[in-house]
Amino acid sequence: MKNLLAIALICMLAFACKKSDDTSQIIECEDVENVNGNISNQEEYDIIEAVLSEHYSTTGFLHIVEYTEVCSSCAELSHSFLSDNGINYDSTTVSNYALKNDIEWYWNEQFNTTNVMINKEELNCFFDSGNGWNNYYAKYEQSSGYLQFGRPATNGADEAIVHYGEYCNYLCAAGFIVLLEKIDGVWQVKHNINTWIS
Repeated sequence: MKNLLAIALICMLAFACKKSDDTSQIIECEDVENVNGNISNQEEYDIIEAVLSEHYSTTGFLHIVEYTEVCSSCAELSHSFLSDNGINYDSTTVSNYALKNDIEWYWNEQFNTTNVMINKEELNCFFDSGNGWNNYYAKYEQSSGYLQFGRPATNGADEAIVHYGEYCNYLCAAGFIVLLEKIDGVWQVKHNINTWIS
C-alpha cells in the first residue's frame, strides 16, 4: 500500500512540475499595423539609436515596443541611481525626463535600425493567454526579445537620459538608466546603470 501511495505521489509531482511544451496551446497573433506615433523629435530617436548601437549592435533581431514605458517616479529613481553610483549629472536633465514620462507616447517608424517595432495589440495577444513567450517565439523565432524605452530627455544642450527594459523570457529581463553625452554633435553612451533584473 505504501509503495502504491509513493508511486501516486511521484506521478502527481511529475505532472504538476512538467513544463508545458505543447505547441497546440500556441496562439497565433495577427500582424497589426502600428499606431501613428506622436513623437516626432528626431533627437529622441538619435538618443535611442545611440543606446542600440552601443549595446545591441551584435544582438541580432530585437523588437522595439511601439509605446513608451510610463514612469511616474523617474526623477526620484534617476537621482537615486545616478547619485548612488557617484555619477555627476545635470538635474535639469532628470527633471525634464520626469515631465516627459508621466504618460504613454508612441514612436514613429523613424529608427535607422534593423530592429522592428511591435505594437501593444500583438504583445497583448501573445501574453494575455498565459503562454506568452511560447507564443512570441513561435512567431518570431529569430528574435532575441524586445526592448521598451521611456521617452528620452535632455538638458537642452549636451546631456540626455533614458530608461528602458530588456525582455527575453519570464526570468530573462532587466532595466537600465542610460546617461548620454553629445560629443561633436553625436550622442554617446556615458553611463549605463542596471536598475533591476529578473
